[in-house]
Amino acid sequence: MEPIPFDLTGHLQQHGAALRRLARELVHDRASIDDALQETWLRALRMPPRHEGHLGGWLATILRNVVGRERRGERRRVRRERA
Repeated sequence: MEPIPFDLTGHLQQHGAALRRLARELVHDRASIDDALQETWLRALRMPPRHEGHLGGWLATILRNVVGRERRGERRRVRRERA
């Protein structure tokens, strides 16, 4: 099954505000919010969904994964610096 064409502009208009609200709940630093959102959209473009159902939830999952990966990386960095 071939991925559907990913209409970035349309999805930004439809889901952008909700993703920004979620990012503000997950991350409190404004620059980090923007970075997480950019990474979310980049990943969505690189690996578009296979079908159109539930794109808002799919994008929210990508955002949560991006934020979680960043937090894990930061914890590892802090541990390395302390060691």
